[in-house]
Amino acid sequence: MVCYKYNDYVKLVREYLRNYNRWHIAVQNMQEEIEAKQREIAVIAAPVAKYGNTTGGVNELTSVEREASMHEQARQDISSLERGLATLRRKLAQLERAIHGLQPEEQELLRRRYIDGGSWLAISGVMHVSPDWARKRARRALGHVAGMIFGSVAEQQALFTFVS
Repeated sequence: MVCYKYNDYVKLVREYLRNYNRWHIAVQNMQEEIEAKQREIAVIAAPVAKYGNTTGGVNELTSVEREASMHEQARQDISSLERGLATLRRKLAQLERAIHGLQPEEQELLRRRYIDGGSWLAISGVMHVSPDWARKRARRALGHVAGMIFGSVAEQQALFTFVS
C-alpha cells in the first residue's frame, strides 16, 4: 500500500523553485525590452497635423496617424511589460524571503534539488545524509515555504490521501 499526499501550494512552490533561474533571466530581458520600447518612443517623431482646404477620402492612415498609432502601441507594450515585470519581481521577492526564513540545511536542500536540479543521491552525498532524510526534510521545507508565501490558506489546505 502506497500513500501519496497532494497539496497544490507545495506543488506550486516546487514549480516556483524550478523556475527561479529562468525568472531572473526573464526579469532582465523584460527590463531590456522596456528600455528598447522607451527608446523607440523617443525616436518616433509624431508630426503635427496640418489642415487645409484639401479633401480626400483615403482609407489609409496619414503619416501623423501612423506615427501616433505606433507611439500608442509602444506605450501599451511598455505598460503590459511593466505589469508582467512587477508580478514576476513580486513572486521572486516572496520566494526569496521564504527561502531565507528556512534553516540553512533546508535552504541548501531546496537550492540543490529544485533550483540546481540535483539528484537526491548526489545531494545526500554532498550533505552527508541519507537520500530518504534529504527527501523528507525537503518535503517539510517545501511546506514551510508554501505557508510563508500563501499564508494560512496553504497551511489549512486539506491533504488528499491517495492509496494504491
